[in-house]
Amino acid sequence: MEAYREATQATDHLLLGSPDLELGIAWVEDRAGVRATVGGVHPGVGTKNALISLGESTYLEIISPDPDQDTFSFPIDLPGLSEPRLVAWAVQVDDLKKLAYEAGSEELDFRDGARRTPEGESLSWKTMRIKNRFGSPEVEPFPFFIEWGGDSQYPAVSSPGGCRLLGIEITHEDPVGFENALADFGVGGKVREGAGRIVATIETPRGTIEIE
Repeated sequence: MEAYREATQATDHLLLGSPDLELGIAWVEDRAGVRATVGGVHPGVGTKNALISLGESTYLEIISPDPDQDTFSFPIDLPGLSEPRLVAWAVQVDDLKKLAYEAGSEELDFRDGARRTPEGESLSWKTMRIKNRFGSPEVEPFPFFIEWGGDSQYPAVSSPGGCRLLGIEITHEDPVGFENALADFGVGGKVREGAGRIVATIETPRGTIEIE
């Protein structure tokens, strides 16, 4: 098993879902004082995004439906959200298949991902999710795992700066089972009992804020 990491240090990025991208960008700018730049579209998934850096190895992805695509296969019901909210988070790993083998889990969903930037460049990655265990149509408090392609420019480096992730807090109705599952995948962290949600504490030019 790879080194055991606390949740905050393990976080690759946070996903802030929004029913509309411009709404999400304005929502973050109003609270953080930093305007996200449009990252591009996810062909075949039906989404598009905008990004801000949360440090050298972490970033915030504002993700929304892309009205110019005919399909929508994103696992969270973004069109059904009434306002922007944190819907998922990702942990970066070097080898997804190795992690899956060491975790000994069979309920996994592997996908290839890609994004086309406004400049026409392509980024690629692979993701792995635990299927049908901790998530809901509104939020996935258990992280998914991402393995970046070697030719991809890392968004935390290329996105607007000025913010820093200070911590994340997870609540779930089964906190012990949740913590044990995190440990199976090499991630540590305390989970509080409650409705499934993610709360991020972020240092911004406008002070320390919480997004949930």
